[in-house]
Amino acid sequence: MFLVPDHVGIGLRNLSTRLRSIKLINIRISPSLFWPGADEQQSQTDEENSDHDPSLLPSWPNLETFEVSAELPDTVAASRPVESINEIIAAVGHAARRMPKLKFMEVDVDAPHHDMWAILKVRSAAAGETNCEFTWDSGRALPVSWSKETVKAWGLEGEGVLRVQRDGSEWSAVAHLPWLGSSSGTV
Repeated sequence: MFLVPDHVGIGLRNLSTRLRSIKLINIRISPSLFWPGADEQQSQTDEENSDHDPSLLPSWPNLETFEVSAELPDTVAASRPVESINEIIAAVGHAARRMPKLKFMEVDVDAPHHDMWAILKVRSAAAGETNCEFTWDSGRALPVSWSKETVKAWGLEGEGVLRVQRDGSEWSAVAHLPWLGSSSGTV
């Protein structure tokens, strides 16, 4: 279980909303680095005493590059590595939709004690279109699957978007899709 609230993740997220580029290497992360958790959203709703207001959600109007190389905290990785990676990748999906100038994103999350890792790459194509490439590799006996929240956050529904492949004893889940970011900054 991730620490709630993750003050370091929240602080880095708040700082990143004002940057054009951010690169974090060898850090321990939680979904809070990318997107407010349910505890933060409920707190905002309570404070405003109104319905959930999208304008209270973070946006990254000038962010062009976002690179993160991270490990799951040992306590999280030991108890629920698949669920934890899904939570992070879903949070990245919600955040990426509010990054209208994004040209390059790479998020590399590792659960080293479970022979599992996820790499998410988002890059601009020459014609101004952006393509997303997700790769989730596992040395496990069975392929890892994305949660419903991850699928929804990234728009991975549909035929041919997701491909699961095996190479020897390792499995990969790979998805390619057009960039879903919007210039309006809405989720």
